Amino acid sequence: MQPQARPCRPCRLALDPSRTRLLGPNGEALSFPTDGSVFTIGREPHNALQIDHAYVSRQHAHGTWRNGKLWICDTSSNGTFVNGQRAPANVWQAVPPGGILDLAGCRLTMALGGSQTIMARLDHLKATPDQHQLRLGDGSTVSVPEPGTTIRVGRQPTSEVHLTEGSVSRSHADLRYDLGRLYVRDAGSTYGTYLNGQKVESDRWTEVPEGMSLQFGRNPNNTLTMEPRGPLLVTFFGDSSTPDIGGQVEAQGGRFERAISNHSAPALVRGTVARGSALKELGLTALPALCVAEAGAGGALAIAGATLAAGGAVASGLALAGVGIGVAAFGVWAARSTRSMWKGGIEALKKRLKGLSVQPSSWKHVQQAFVSKGPSIKQFSQLWAENQARYPTSRHVVFLSGHGDQKGAAGLKYSEVGQVVKGADAIFLDACNGAQIESLSQLTGSARVAVASEHTVRGYGFPLDAMFGRSNFPDQPRDLGAALVQAASQSMPAQSLVAVDLKVMKQELYPALEQLGRSLRQASQNGLSGPIKQALDSSLTPSNGPGGFGKKIDLGSFLARLGENPQLRSPELSGAQAALNKTILSMVGNGTVSFDRGGNKALPAGFSEFLSRI
Repeated sequence: MQPQARPCRPCRLALDPSRTRLLGPNGEALSFPTDGSVFTIGREPHNALQIDHAYVSRQHAHGTWRNGKLWICDTSSNGTFVNGQRAPANVWQAVPPGGILDLAGCRLTMALGGSQTIMARLDHLKATPDQHQLRLGDGSTVSVPEPGTTIRVGRQPTSEVHLTEGSVSRSHADLRYDLGRLYVRDAGSTYGTYLNGQKVESDRWTEVPEGMSLQFGRNPNNTLTMEPRGPLLVTFFGDSSTPDIGGQVEAQGGRFERAISNHSAPALVRGTVARGSALKELGLTALPALCVAEAGAGGALAIAGATLAAGGAVASGLALAGVGIGVAAFGVWAARSTRSMWKGGIEALKKRLKGLSVQPSSWKHVQQAFVSKGPSIKQFSQLWAENQARYPTSRHVVFLSGHGDQKGAAGLKYSEVGQVVKGADAIFLDACNGAQIESLSQLTGSARVAVASEHTVRGYGFPLDAMFGRSNFPDQPRDLGAALVQAASQSMPAQSLVAVDLKVMKQELYPALEQLGRSLRQASQNGLSGPIKQALDSSLTPSNGPGGFGKKIDLGSFLARLGENPQLRSPELSGAQAALNKTILSMVGNGTVSFDRGGNKALPAGFSEFLSRI
């Protein structure tokens, strides 16, 4: 029989060849080959990739980095599993993006692709007793047992759960709590113990799922239910005023409710969806599309005419053919875009004609109001204040859903949100704006963790159901952010997701970048500006690489490429790398922490000045 694996200590693995390293529990870095050679994975210290876990074999598997993928070949007796399926012995198998690699119970989640990838292993996140409580039929509550202990339910006065009704035996049943699960064992009672109406066996432990009711004896009032202690309150603010994403934003709450309506999830979503003005939608989407189409077609024809006038017959004929193809392609795109935008605008207008607003839903887990105005910071401020007042003991997170850029998300400016929100566990930016240092700097006083994406998650936005439809949540905000990124990426694979610790960013990463900026400025004055510029050029984020829009730089790649030049290695560079590793909690796909190449006042002064001068 395979031994039961003990929980592993948390670590991260970065698999991009420019930053190949294993970050241990204390941030120590261990490298492994990425040149295509075969290396050994196991418990022995001399292995190229050492995994210090009790049930990992001394030489557990072979690995190789090839074509941007990690390939595994199992050589152990305890087994290697990829996505829950045991890998055949001595057969090479690729670990896919988002795949789960399990080495004899040591579970590792792989997130491959993009300019920076980090694997976050979260097996150590287990429920603790203070996350749940036991509610009795009379409305009173009882604390759950400490792990490894048993409490008695019965009529005997010394019972931890004391029930006085006559059909309850003196020693009726026992309760046990382990790793977030409640178990019951009938102690040979006279009238039995029932789980959702079904009698449980005597002298055998039976799991009691969260939200299901136990009944002791004949009286239906002798019940007990395990429920979460203090829900996670999600303040949801959605900008549905733009037709191309309006339907997606409005549907998020409904998908969440339908997915978890049959159990008692410890999360409650209370929010507002701003639909905006119908005429404004038409004016800002459909009409500009027509203008772009007409201007594009006219410009293309003008180019064709100019080419004919300037060149000879053959050259002009070829140019005309190329322009014709371009005009046709542009016409197809413009027609589709215009039709889509017009359709969205007309649908939005129909909604307004049916009524300006609807009342909040009566769903159990979602309370959401739709308003035909905004979005505005006033609406959000009122929502946040109301949620704080109604649920003062809950853990609070903010979820902004809509379009986004460097200045804001869901129609709200970061500077305004940063003034309103204080003390949240996390803030989720479901707005395609990425984790830019300049943006997040305005939120460091609002929440401990920020989660951002460079792109939509398969066109549906962050999956609320997968992220918050859980039986429990990690206690610490850092673990919460990493766990929710993992849940989101496994449910709907995203092109990019990243979770960062805003407190560490402010207290450690910013000062480190300040020192690094001064060091790099001095290096550029000493004749090293060429290698520094090359490091910047090669670190453009995947979403706006050469030829793309904007000049955003992947900070992690930039630091790694600086370190490839011995002349640029410095204590300041090492300090910035360590601070970034501590700031990043989890990454998926093209997720990255970035900054504007030109520098601006939102960056640390020394770093911004260096960028403006280089």
